[in-house]
Amino acid sequence: MLDSLHILNYRCFREFRLNKLARVNLLLGKNNSGKTAILEAIMLLATRGDPGMLFQISQRRQDELVYLQAVPGVPLIDFGQFVHGRLTTTSDSGFCISPQLGMRGIRFAIEPLGKQTQRETLPTDLRLPPPDSILRIGPVSDTGFDGETFVWPIGKSGAILFPPNRFPEHPQSGWGASQHVMYLGPGLPTSQELGSMWSFLQKTRGLEQRVYEIVRLMAPDIEDIVFPPAGSEAVFRGAILVGVAGEQNRIPLGNFGDGVRHLLQLAIAICSVAQGGILLLDEIENGLHYSLMPQLWKAIIQAAGERDIQIFAATHSNDCVDALARIAGESSDISTQVAAHQIDNHLSKGISFSGDEIRIAVEHEIEVR
Repeated sequence: MLDSLHILNYRCFREFRLNKLARVNLLLGKNNSGKTAILEAIMLLATRGDPGMLFQISQRRQDELVYLQAVPGVPLIDFGQFVHGRLTTTSDSGFCISPQLGMRGIRFAIEPLGKQTQRETLPTDLRLPPPDSILRIGPVSDTGFDGETFVWPIGKSGAILFPPNRFPEHPQSGWGASQHVMYLGPGLPTSQELGSMWSFLQKTRGLEQRVYEIVRLMAPDIEDIVFPPAGSEAVFRGAILVGVAGEQNRIPLGNFGDGVRHLLQLAIAICSVAQGGILLLDEIENGLHYSLMPQLWKAIIQAAGERDIQIFAATHSNDCVDALARIAGESSDISTQVAAHQIDNHLSKGISFSGDEIRIAVEHEIEVR
């Protein structure tokens, strides 16, 4: 479990530290303060620098991807969007993420295409433009790269050249069975991805029932949940069916509104992350009424403890903060498991609040967002 986080040159952060991390962490801040960038940095660190995460992050952010006519379907990702100040043409530019200053972390660094690099095995494809430099990724310590690294070619524009036959995919991220790190945010996951996870949970004693418990916080009449078979037209249309007390036929989940779907996504995510893993939640409050938040926080904290997972959730909602403060005040055991962190990319470190401090701040109407 992460106790702290140190970010150097990533996105909007020149250098930033986040300390006093707990099992369940709420990230607070204004728009464009860097909350989502914090979630991304944790994902890159937890997946040990998987370059495929750069593609997933670009898709999630809807950043512009360039496609070459010579290589249909293969994107060129602008590495500059990930670097503070977009400095990608300077030798040794890039970013670094570590558990804390001085500890072994992950580094993404641009290097010139020299003789040493040419002796290494670069992923190549004759249809791609020749590389101008390389992106080196690997573990790093105070003395520089510390362990095995791998490299990807970089074009003159700063685009990462992912050859079709070597496009990176990582087995411990995204939406799949028993993932170590998982992201839940606007538009993700798809119905098909949810269905895959649900099939996995149905084979595991106790986890399926926990999903129902969380969903019934908002829709107590739901008796069962059915995902259509993979590849069916229903999946393509996003149709998830639910059995409801008193109804003879199952009805589309969409009849309950976006809030119940978001709650189902959240419940499946919590139960699908591998033991000891990390769950990242962007805009956790989407579609949820404020009255539901205390019960939801209690369920999240309980599930995080039982499954030994660490949770990072970003929010703009004051109701979300108030609900966490209320739950933190119910017992010292809950209070020690939660923390809130005020994020501001103009500062060098976040402002952290323990469970007791969140409760006191809310009671005295102190703004912590």
